[in-house]
Amino acid sequence: MWGRECETWGSEVAECPEAGAVGASRGGFFGAGSWLLCPASSHHGYEGSGRHRGAHSLAGLYLGTRPGADKGYCVPWSRAAPGPLPLLHSHTVLASAAESSSRAGRQTPACVQAHFYQRLCRQPAGVCDCRNWAMLEAHEAPDVTWDGRFSGTCELLTLHAFPPFRVLPGILVLGDSCPAHVVNSVFGFRQADGRKVLRSSIREFLCSEAMFHLGVPTTRAGACVTSESTVVRDVFYDGNPKYEQCTVVLRIASTFIRFGSFEIFKSADEHTGRAGPSVGRNDIRVQLLDYVISSFYPEIQAAHASDRVQRNAAFFREVTRRTAWMVAEWQCVGFCHGVLNTDNMSILGLTIDYGPFGFLDRYDPDHVCNASDNTGRYAYSKQPEVCKWNLQKLAEALQPELPLELGEAILAEEFDAEFQRHYMQKMRRKLGLVQLELEEDRALVSKLLETMHLTGADFTNTFFLLSSFPVELESPGLAEFLARLMEQCASLEELRLAFRPQMDPRQLSMMLMLAQSNPQLFALMGTRAGIARELERVEQQSRLEQLSMAELQSRNQGHWADWLQAYRARLDKDLEGAGDAAAWQAERVRVMHANNPKYVLRNYIAQNAIEAAERGDFSEVRRVLKLLENPYHCEAGAATDPEATEADGADGRQRSYSSKPPLWAAELCVT
Repeated sequence: MWGRECETWGSEVAECPEAGAVGASRGGFFGAGSWLLCPASSHHGYEGSGRHRGAHSLAGLYLGTRPGADKGYCVPWSRAAPGPLPLLHSHTVLASAAESSSRAGRQTPACVQAHFYQRLCRQPAGVCDCRNWAMLEAHEAPDVTWDGRFSGTCELLTLHAFPPFRVLPGILVLGDSCPAHVVNSVFGFRQADGRKVLRSSIREFLCSEAMFHLGVPTTRAGACVTSESTVVRDVFYDGNPKYEQCTVVLRIASTFIRFGSFEIFKSADEHTGRAGPSVGRNDIRVQLLDYVISSFYPEIQAAHASDRVQRNAAFFREVTRRTAWMVAEWQCVGFCHGVLNTDNMSILGLTIDYGPFGFLDRYDPDHVCNASDNTGRYAYSKQPEVCKWNLQKLAEALQPELPLELGEAILAEEFDAEFQRHYMQKMRRKLGLVQLELEEDRALVSKLLETMHLTGADFTNTFFLLSSFPVELESPGLAEFLARLMEQCASLEELRLAFRPQMDPRQLSMMLMLAQSNPQLFALMGTRAGIARELERVEQQSRLEQLSMAELQSRNQGHWADWLQAYRARLDKDLEGAGDAAAWQAERVRVMHANNPKYVLRNYIAQNAIEAAERGDFSEVRRVLKLLENPYHCEAGAATDPEATEADGADGRQRSYSSKPPLWAAELCVT
């Protein structure tokens, strides 16, 4: 199944007509008589079981019972008043993931498409081009708006009661019995207007679909709809705001419950003094936990129905495993999330909330894709440990339903082992090691990444090229292979751009003086990591100024010759256990092509699509989407051949979709 819940980020909040109960979906996920998103009687007061009556922060969205029943499951939603936002007007369907409809093996009726766009855009569907929409059914639902409630934790800071999205009126059914609901954006969040804009919507839409087709656990994107309505955004927080188009992204997943959903019960934080909005309400924590386990982990519920502690332990163990598996997949495709707070961690181990993400170009383990992450907390190499830290926070939030010592023991036992197991399994496939699993493989992978770092090699293209490595010792193709590999290493100009200082030298000098004269104040400013990185840039820049291109190429060739020698020796061991050399080589290449993508959503590719869309040309978004739906494509073709460079635009910004990034891409900044 594709999923059960849908989010639309940036969509409109409409007026609320008469409400009513919402029925279940023909014996599917919700049982007969279940209800969703609305009270049965009125807009003005939540009507649930007696002890939850009223506008508590975790009221609403009961599943499995009728309103007014004595028992029911509760997930974190609370009623919110719609704000005076302008409606989308003159909107256009930028792109949609039509592939999903083929899962059910039937076409989407035109009337259903039109009805869906009417609900999604808050406007008559006649002005929408919905020919490619993939939704199967849409059911009437009352217009009721709910805030999603959860808390979020990052290092040394706890933020409570984020209202990051709105539940839009509309029940959608994916497949024959897979219910879904539509959710809005961050209206009122951080005193903002909650509108998503075209720029970030395109990035989120394309990346969530790219990750799905890469095989990474993720939420999906169903459609992206933009309009002529505009809002003011200060894109780089530098005092230069501009108008941007309001846009809707439909996101789909089994659930959007996060680690942070369980943190609304947290006691006062020792640093901020803030407590969760539902602190002390263990009765609601019990209901939320029961709902999540019974709905999304039914096998665990069935196996431990008589022992709640063991059930909760099994649940936390499975969440730990899924999270470790997910982040291992990230590391293997070079994906950087950018904002790994607990509120951005799915309880199902899915990649969720695509914001300032990025894919590695030049391999750098310390790469930070989010320009707002001044401390480098969410750097590429730190993602596994941050995910583990977030699981620790989830274990703390599950107390007393899961004793903390038991949760910590499970985390220590499962996370590192599962991460390393899946990471090495994937890396062996990426290297074409199809016969043997040897302990030395870990060192081989580590040395490869070190070589890529030293030579500034492109992460995606280097792995892809390895499938053409000639395994014969005296192969005449070795020199050609090495030359192609050198093309994927960073040039001197690229390195100088990458390591250019980010701070004014006078500011850096003042910060260093402060560190010497008042180390306590310097520590409180939280800039130690940033200063250390800046000093490294200055030192690296100084070395690069004294290096010639010929010296750089000679050094790079030496590094790669050393690693390729070790790689060939390891392949020889694999071949010895294979018997048939030709069959082994064919299987090796097949496995490598299935695990090393040729196409990922590089920032410059996304930027080209965004700039075209801002000019009213959405063809590039659709073209990139089609390409990302087949990232492991290896056959030449007119539409998707990466070796065929696209025609240059007026500004020379078009390139092959599998090229290393152009020099101008070094100036791209995502926050």
